Amino acid sequence: MPIELIHNDPMTAVELLRDAVGVQPPSFATAAVESVDFAQLAPVEFRADSVVVLRDVAGGAQLALIVEVQKPNYVFAVLPSVARKHLEEIVTTTSHDYEHIASQYLSHWVDQGRQEGRAEGEGAAILAVLETRGLEISSDTRDRITRCDDLNMLETWIRRAVTVSSADELFA
Repeated sequence: MPIELIHNDPMTAVELLRDAVGVQPPSFATAAVESVDFAQLAPVEFRADSVVVLRDVAGGAQLALIVEVQKPNYVFAVLPSVARKHLEEIVTTTSHDYEHIASQYLSHWVDQGRQEGRAEGEGAAILAVLETRGLEISSDTRDRITRCDDLNMLETWIRRAVTVSSADELFA
């Protein structure tokens, strides 16, 4: 069951909130699975599949994540294709090795973050070289450099940035 993944590692819910939905949680010290019952004084009962509460160092609740697996279409719609494939594997697996599955899922996000960080660094290096050389950089050129995530292309542009006479020559 995919909900057992969250029960075994509540940080998975935080990672999904942050990486799949794009919501940055407040700072917190712990993430723990807590009661899934939502009772009211009136005889109405609501039960979640899982509840993960993020608490500060003093134990105060900062955010509660209510996890429901009944609506997978929304989750699948907002995930990148690689993440969607991993989540589909988690949902359909019969293995109980959830820590291994979580490790595989999260390692993808770590690798993707490293790639994105490297691309940002390469883009910043290109802009720094061009600026240091006193070359004018149009907003279109700056945008093209900062939006590029092709590391091979960025490395080519870094080499060109040292010798070009205008920033636009990077793309020749």
